[in-house]
Amino acid sequence: MPSTSQTSRIDRLLAAYADHPPQSVPSRAQWESLASLGEDRPVALVNYFRFRQQAVYPDGRGDTVSGHEAFSRYTAVSGDALTRAGGRFLMFGKPTVPLIGNDRPWDLVAVGSYRSPQGIFTIFEDPEYRACMMHRTAAVEDQLVTVCVL
Repeated sequence: MPSTSQTSRIDRLLAAYADHPPQSVPSRAQWESLASLGEDRPVALVNYFRFRQQAVYPDGRGDTVSGHEAFSRYTAVSGDALTRAGGRFLMFGKPTVPLIGNDRPWDLVAVGSYRSPQGIFTIFEDPEYRACMMHRTAAVEDQLVTVCVL
């Protein structure tokens, strides 16, 4: 169970991202699961993304850019935010052929690491990151983001 301060932190994050579709940001239960991992365990985020043909912005703007271009707008800011949160990218890559398991059509896989789960909270609290998240939301048709304890 998260502490009172963690619960307040989660409440603030949920409010800050309330204008994003539910599937584009962590839910309360997901934030609580992350908080339960503790503060002294290194973690990685494994991100699978499939992009929209044309970006769809949550604020209804009529930008006519591809999902890939909208995602580039996101990554132009998110990498610096990751560094400020104490994280680093381990890899980016385009999946080619499945070796084992389900053949889902992903356009990009990215893996980032953090010294602790708190770094993930920190990046989502970063004002510049919060502002660029609209580009990720606009870009991504489907995603899977998994936390791995290192």
